[in-house]
Amino acid sequence: MGNPLQRSLSSVKKEAKTLEQHLKNEKTLFIPFYNNNPLVKALPKREDGVSCLIDWKKYSAIEPSLKNEDVDVVLLGERESVFYFAVRVLEEQPFLSEESKFQPIRSIAPTLSAQEASILAQAQAMLDWHRKCKHCSHCGHKTISIEGGTKRKCTNKKPESSDNSQQYCGQEHYPRTDPVVIMLVISPDGKKCLLGRQKRFPPGLYTCLAGFMEPGESIEEAVRRETEEEAGVAVGKIIYWSSQPWPMSGQLMIGCYAIALSENTEVDKVELEEVIWVDVDKLKEAIKESYVQDSFLSSNKFRVPPPIAIAHKLCAAFAEGLITLI
Repeated sequence: MGNPLQRSLSSVKKEAKTLEQHLKNEKTLFIPFYNNNPLVKALPKREDGVSCLIDWKKYSAIEPSLKNEDVDVVLLGERESVFYFAVRVLEEQPFLSEESKFQPIRSIAPTLSAQEASILAQAQAMLDWHRKCKHCSHCGHKTISIEGGTKRKCTNKKPESSDNSQQYCGQEHYPRTDPVVIMLVISPDGKKCLLGRQKRFPPGLYTCLAGFMEPGESIEEAVRRETEEEAGVAVGKIIYWSSQPWPMSGQLMIGCYAIALSENTEVDKVELEEVIWVDVDKLKEAIKESYVQDSFLSSNKFRVPPPIAIAHKLCAAFAEGLITLI
């Protein structure tokens, strides 16, 4: 995605006074989030397809929200001496205007630049983690945000006057990322790929197979297990392609290709509605259809996920012959 912010700021994060100075600096910019949705503003569609921008706010606009101790603030990074933060606000009305609205990232992602999409991915994932980690998973006590929102710490700490440390905690907690393998399965002759769909998908939409990695699994083992579980297809060679953070649920999508040993399938109807083998020409048409943003959800035509998704990139690279299968 290409996050443009410098995030190696450990010295800043660990110095509370320095962090506060940056927080209140007149140059500092904030992304407000309400109900897990960022504040964005619409603009006429540009030649590069961008029609939505982050509506950055100054400290003066955010300050009233920061008076509430339940508001989460996260340092995102720095660029050209300007520091950037994300803040989860509890009221939306002060930030709304005719141009600016809080919008779900999933719906606006195709209209954002790659850089701003990456910034929002980081911000949403961090704020969502803070929302879910208000209490310590070790002892149940309240946690507080520390080091610019990059950690949370249990408040159940040992008093200096106590010699009994067993009843206290003080555990530090870090953001969680769940690894998911997503794979485009290629036929033994290299001419087709396997796509599937769930019942909840819009009509005509098919995508790559995917599933969570289990503890103790390698990427290759997870690809083989998920492909066989969902589609009944055994695979041989596995090729890692690329990865993508998926902030809507705190996941890291690990994109792979897997070469099937046969074209026989046996679909797990609990997981998938169906799977189909698709030749390259049909796949190219599906990729072309996925670029039509205005009709994406309403069209019944066969298509793959939009360009923002790693599933699209896996399909496109295979259709363009960029994958070495041998």
